[in-house]
Amino acid sequence: MNIGWSKTFNTAIPIGFSVQSKSAVLTSKDTIIILSTKSDDVEKITNVADFQFSAHNKERLGWIAYRLKGKDQSLLVRNINAGKVQSFDNILNYQFNELETALLMQKKASNEQIEMLWLDLKTGSVKTIWSGIVKGQAVFSPNGDNMAIICKSGKNSNAGQILVYNKGDVKATTIDLNEKQSKGITVNSIKYVDDNSRQIYLNIEDTTLRAVKHNPLLSSVDIYSYRDARLQSQQLMDRNRPVFTYVYNIGIEKLIQLNYPNQWVASALGKNNVVLFKNAGGDYNEFWWNKKSQTDVYLKSTISGSETLLKSNVPINLSSLFTVSPTGKYVIYFDDYINNYISYNTITGERKNITKKVKVDWTNGNDEPLKYHLGVAGWASDESTVWLRSRYDLIQSDPEGKIKAFNLTQGVGNKKHLSFKIIPGNYTGKSNSAILLSYVNENNKDEGFCSVRPGVFPTLTWLANGSYQISKVDKASDANIYYVTRETARSKNIFVTEDFKSFTPISNFHPEKEFNWWTSELINYKTNTGKATQAVLYKPENFDPKKKYPIIFHYYERTSDRLHTFPHPTYEDGNELDFVSYVSNGYLVCLVDIQYQMGYPGRSACESVTGAANYLSRFSWVDKNRMGLMGHSFGGFETNYIITHSHLFAAAASFSSLTDFVSAYGSLILGRGYSRQKQFEIYRDRIGASLWERPDLYMENSPVLQADKVTTPVLLMANKKDEDVTYAQGFEFYTALRRLQKKAWLLQYDNGYHALDDITDKRDLTARTRQFFDHYLKGMPPPKWMTEGIPALRKQIDYGLNIDSSGKQP
Repeated sequence: MNIGWSKTFNTAIPIGFSVQSKSAVLTSKDTIIILSTKSDDVEKITNVADFQFSAHNKERLGWIAYRLKGKDQSLLVRNINAGKVQSFDNILNYQFNELETALLMQKKASNEQIEMLWLDLKTGSVKTIWSGIVKGQAVFSPNGDNMAIICKSGKNSNAGQILVYNKGDVKATTIDLNEKQSKGITVNSIKYVDDNSRQIYLNIEDTTLRAVKHNPLLSSVDIYSYRDARLQSQQLMDRNRPVFTYVYNIGIEKLIQLNYPNQWVASALGKNNVVLFKNAGGDYNEFWWNKKSQTDVYLKSTISGSETLLKSNVPINLSSLFTVSPTGKYVIYFDDYINNYISYNTITGERKNITKKVKVDWTNGNDEPLKYHLGVAGWASDESTVWLRSRYDLIQSDPEGKIKAFNLTQGVGNKKHLSFKIIPGNYTGKSNSAILLSYVNENNKDEGFCSVRPGVFPTLTWLANGSYQISKVDKASDANIYYVTRETARSKNIFVTEDFKSFTPISNFHPEKEFNWWTSELINYKTNTGKATQAVLYKPENFDPKKKYPIIFHYYERTSDRLHTFPHPTYEDGNELDFVSYVSNGYLVCLVDIQYQMGYPGRSACESVTGAANYLSRFSWVDKNRMGLMGHSFGGFETNYIITHSHLFAAAASFSSLTDFVSAYGSLILGRGYSRQKQFEIYRDRIGASLWERPDLYMENSPVLQADKVTTPVLLMANKKDEDVTYAQGFEFYTALRRLQKKAWLLQYDNGYHALDDITDKRDLTARTRQFFDHYLKGMPPPKWMTEGIPALRKQIDYGLNIDSSGKQP
């Protein structure tokens, strides 16, 4: 492996290396830069209007297609290594397939008509395969030889037509799907094109299910009834867009509808079978009390349309646990009642318990109610073996149930708290070939690699590990070389390796050299009730233990896994602070893991966060009089609760947060139309009971009822367009604090949602949040928006960000 080559470009964006790494490709504004790795040659293609690279999402580039400014839509297509260029005039759209074997081009013909051109990248031959009108992008099959796109053809064309092309065909074929069934349909999108059984999966809008023309003489009223299986708000959303999944079998010219109302397709497109969930019309979010929400799971043939029941009355949406094997021969799913995985043979119809007598925790290990099962880790290429994930270890099993399942990683994971994963793409050999694994040490967050060779006595070979996070592992297509992206809190770089023992860097990205960056360390401490937990503490790179630093605590659920995550400085959207900028400018930031107790989410957060604050306050370099809080959404609720039960903190920011569990319990999640009751009873808000069973817990977790206890200045954000947490929740807390004459400000962005999307709004929030914390945690003069406010008449005229130098305090 020879990588003794380097070149530096300060303003360019790296795209990747060409096949066999003969060239490196970068872009900079309207310029494409091609560097030879064999010489000092540098080629620049300037004045580029737009471009596409083939396989742009891989570590390999073969071809580039680009248009130059002012060239009347002439497209240039070039092999990066060979340098040979082909030119095509009047190209409106162009698209590579993933395997770099073809380029599909749409050429302007007359009026709305286009000519569809197929360029064979291996031979350089091009042919016109169709003319007409197309919509959207084409979808290629995995091998790149088949293609489908929505089209219109002929005077009597309708919205149910698709264009299909196979590499070996002379011309593309138009298929009118409305001829395959009696009712009118509209193709919404193409999901998948299969290159084996020649199936095309489509999302189709059933126009016959749309509401009939409204009678203007009747009142426009929604009638909610206790007999409804689903809320009217959900039914109205479904009515507005009745889209279903279909499959069209090209060989037998048969169109099969895979799901109907109250059914959804879960997985396995292109495998002759799909997993289908169906119920009596209820919302699966109400499964624990609404009988019409209980779900049955079927296996549905995409060839015949026949259905086979796999499991009745599935209590929750377990779609991720119904996994179809690569060829579609098996379905693996978890049976909650016997705590084991079941294999269903789609050919014989036999079911086998494939993890009998295996004693492991099959979940992710989270506290209730956020436990979930981890499912299939991978398959042997011949499907003789399936690997399953437990909390720490990997379990090897026979899908036929003939060979007893065993712990592939020998229980080392459970013993040392190492969480193993199979690296994708590295288990394609037969079941006895070595498997490359990555793992995370739960105790110290370090990560590493090992390999294991299955057998009667599996052998673990330890390779490399370190204080970093493994972001990506990808194998070169034409060599036994792996690209590994590793990141720390300081930098993120790409390495190459052949043996996962020694790593050679091929990038040298170190932004911390230009700034006062940060360091990260893991803290182990106990909450106020004695529970062991962890947190990540960020310090400035120029940290001086003789100084006192203000500190901001941030939290949601558990965030200590971010110990080695590389941060990206950015404008704030409300989700969290731009920690890099704060730490770089003299703050400490602490990310806290919350240890939850069912029924007491607010109290749990308060115990964990104040426990961290009390622990760090023992150090002389922490200014215990200048500690702040920041949380968003559920983290915002936790902030609200903490400041109504603790006086430790000098400032708090709470964005898009719940403040009243009683009123929120019966409200809707507007963006989806369903009730919030699930999230309180059995999900994130963790009450564990209905409002009528435990009203005391709903009041206990409603900070608005304790607003009179607040002594901490607080900055709130609540946006009218928020479709998750309603604007009323934040406003309710603000009006309570205002009535009580507490120091509180509320930001409402007209273009904001649960978080901010608009860059202008992000800049604004970043500035105001920083000014808020700088005043209360650093003693800096306040801005005028805090001391005087901004009258509504001056909205978008005066921002009030200038400092109030009069000495007036908020």
